[in-house]
Amino acid sequence: MNARVAARRLSTLLFAASIILAGAQVAKVVGSDRSARASQRALAHRFPSSLPVVHTDAAPAPSTVKEGATVARLKIPSIDLDLIVVEGISEKSLAKGPGHYPGAAFPGQDGVIAIAAHRNGWGSPFLDLNRVLRGDVVTLIDQSGALRYRITDSTVVGPDDVWVLRGDPSSTARARLALTTCTPKFTSRQRLVVWGDLLPPETITSVPIRAR
Repeated sequence: MNARVAARRLSTLLFAASIILAGAQVAKVVGSDRSARASQRALAHRFPSSLPVVHTDAAPAPSTVKEGATVARLKIPSIDLDLIVVEGISEKSLAKGPGHYPGAAFPGQDGVIAIAAHRNGWGSPFLDLNRVLRGDVVTLIDQSGALRYRITDSTVVGPDDVWVLRGDPSSTARARLALTTCTPKFTSRQRLVVWGDLLPPETITSVPIRAR
């Protein structure tokens, strides 16, 4: 066998291997999506009776909610998202849907409600988080009702930049929101963070038109 034939065969084998690996990856993503949808159906069926009782103290208390338990319902109309948020950001919790950072504020408390979700796989909840723009309204529904947050800003940071969980640094609001996911899509090199401030009930109908 000459070198040219050997190289051609090796190239063919490598191409075949890449197709097999790509197929396996697609199957993995499809399987995770099915699992996430099943989890969300079960969580939505039990909502809102499965919500924890959270005391609305001025200072957020350490989370005593069991990992994987329902925390709230998250609605982002601008990207057609309507999902149940669970407690925790472990692999197991995020396989169910968006996860509430342990130790962060809960809906109704002062402080920052921080929520993470997958960009790809497991239903890809935050696939289009980059399309959530300043002026958009995000709603969290818990046992006390609906809380609406107006998006104020977004940023891209490194995976270790945990300061973003303190909320928009330019905000003075007492209750804020931070949504995080991996970026760019199909990688985990950086984190996309979207911030929002709680809207008083009287200002809900006067939200600015989305900036484009």
